[in-house]
Amino acid sequence: MTNTFIGRTQHPGKWAGTPYYFDTTISQDLLDRFTTGMNGISPEHRASIETIAQGYGEVYAISHAFKEALGADLVDRAVEAAESEQSFHVALAAPLMVWCLNHPWSHELYVDTMVSKWVGRVLDSRSSPSSIQMANTFMAQLLPLIPAIPEKARAPFLAELLQALYRCATPWKNPQHADLCAHYLELSHALTQHCSLEKHADGRSMGDIWPKYASLALEETRPPEQGKLAAWLASSILPTNELMAVFSWSSAEVWACPAVASLLLPNLPKCESARFKDLPWSTSAADAVETNQALTRTYCPSLHPLLELALDPADWHEKDVIGAWLKEHQEPAESLPLPDELSMP
Repeated sequence: MTNTFIGRTQHPGKWAGTPYYFDTTISQDLLDRFTTGMNGISPEHRASIETIAQGYGEVYAISHAFKEALGADLVDRAVEAAESEQSFHVALAAPLMVWCLNHPWSHELYVDTMVSKWVGRVLDSRSSPSSIQMANTFMAQLLPLIPAIPEKARAPFLAELLQALYRCATPWKNPQHADLCAHYLELSHALTQHCSLEKHADGRSMGDIWPKYASLALEETRPPEQGKLAAWLASSILPTNELMAVFSWSSAEVWACPAVASLLLPNLPKCESARFKDLPWSTSAADAVETNQALTRTYCPSLHPLLELALDPADWHEKDVIGAWLKEHQEPAESLPLPDELSMP
């Protein structure tokens, strides 16, 4: 069974034990109303909304202008989707920015300023569960509007937006809730598909940076949430090659997750000695031996019994020691010599 949040009109999830829902259809309705309803409002209100849309001023200061442009019914839906009047700007962010990008004066836009201002409005920098939820809501409302973004502006805008999000609320800065993190990773991955060749600030492509962040989220998440997140990723609809990139950065504890092993095993070398070289290794003082033995048992089932017989418990702390033993005994597993104490007299 694969996991996905994308495409659901309402997404049920949990953070801090509380279910949350949001209506992702409202973004298209808001964009449609901004596109068709702006001509019928006063020039003063239109100018105010254009200023807000570009990232300047306070949304609350012109709530009456939005009510005139959108109508009371849609404003009520937006407030409900954002869960409060104080968070009304969360529902407005995506459709207003897309509306700006389609405006005749869009070539005069400072897109980086618009994006950073809106992300600053929507999120705070604390990476609290509520802020990550806001980021998820924002991304989920933007995704259905991507076809409405002019093609020339689409990839640069989305790359700028993702980098602004990564600077603010991210699950790897507050890795407490596996479902919030999984949702964030899937939504950010979906956005990345539209700007994968754009450059991140560090020079790498946006497509290359996403697996690194996903792996960081995994590593920073504590058990048992780490196991939940690893299992979710492994059984998600994300492409196998990208999941392999995520898990290539991951720890031994993540690779020990059964769902992760099921994904990785068919994509690792068939030769167990070669496969062993790809394994991560635990250096934890508390349970390194147990974790490393579990890894070899799962990923090198033919070699593992021989390794257990041939090695001392202390050897399981050092992957190089085991690698040297395997290099010395390159014969097929069935012809490897038994330790002296088990040899026939």
